[in-house]
Amino acid sequence: MRILIFLLLLGFSASARAEARQESVSNPPRISPFQAAQWRDPDLGRSIRKGFANAEAIWLLGESGQVVRFDRRSGERLVLAGSVADILPEGNRLWALASNEAQGETLRDLRAEEPTPLEVNAIGEAIGLFPAGAARPGILTTRTVLLPSAEGDWTRTRLAAVLDGANVTTSDGAGGVYIGLNRGEWGGGLRRVDATTGSIAFVTEPSEELCGGLINPECDPVVGAFPDPDHQGCILTGVGLAHLFSRKGAILRVCGSEITPVFSAPIPQSEGEFPTPGDWPLYSLVQTRDGWIAISDERYFQMRAGEVVEYPVPSLRDWSGLRLGEASDGALFVMSACCWGAASNPTRFSVLAIPDLNNITAPAGAR
Repeated sequence: MRILIFLLLLGFSASARAEARQESVSNPPRISPFQAAQWRDPDLGRSIRKGFANAEAIWLLGESGQVVRFDRRSGERLVLAGSVADILPEGNRLWALASNEAQGETLRDLRAEEPTPLEVNAIGEAIGLFPAGAARPGILTTRTVLLPSAEGDWTRTRLAAVLDGANVTTSDGAGGVYIGLNRGEWGGGLRRVDATTGSIAFVTEPSEELCGGLINPECDPVVGAFPDPDHQGCILTGVGLAHLFSRKGAILRVCGSEITPVFSAPIPQSEGEFPTPGDWPLYSLVQTRDGWIAISDERYFQMRAGEVVEYPVPSLRDWSGLRLGEASDGALFVMSACCWGAASNPTRFSVLAIPDLNNITAPAGAR
């Protein structure tokens, strides 16, 4: 018992040192633990779930369900929509899937000067959008998958079971719609819906080891997914977890039921510090103009033109009520949630990478 207590104290000490390093890298605002519990943006709420940008504007979807547009030059903010479940770009459009009692599920283009909501008439509650290779995205609800038809309506397929939500939705362009869950230390996993039959199955490589295998639903939160631009009929997805002494993170290619590891980075072990074996945990994964960005502790990994490079998370500055940072290559970062830690050292804030709308690569076969 004494050994266990000693190990726990060492772990907490190592965690405190890591948190102090993170604070010095990105310099978050000074917020006490009591204020941190109530930290919120007046429009976005307690966190930022998703975002896109171009040279003129930044669009952010908050935990509040509202989408806010920020003018890049003036910093002026404008609430564009509420009760939004997901946003997704398609060409020159930025689609928002909203759900409310008065209108039900609706789809609208947030970049249009006078956006007209399209009624979806879906069965079930809105979950998310996914690329469908058409002028409009596909829609996933808790009971239905909808694909845009040539006539301007929807092809609706009833799901074999009721879904309980998702943190990530995407598609492979070959009839598969993927749902990623992020339940933190309780895992999450990845499910695949057949858009023509409505069947649902977990995508995982099982193992007899505790938390072993690939995309283990009991242990692996899914932090991002998008169609693989270089492999038709596949997606790229990221998993990551940092809990107690466990550290794991990886980017994987999923082609139907086949899973192939693409990237992971072992944590270097420093002499004199409590060992933290494993790979750098990944907290988010987004597609960029020529690859992807995956964010971990104090650092991010960026794949460009087939090469992965590690960078420190850039310092964040106050801007229009947000905390923004920009890397030398134009990548944009925003503090998406805040904070844990002491009043003099608030740490464990989350950073999200914001993709450029004009430079997101189309999936293979859809260019």
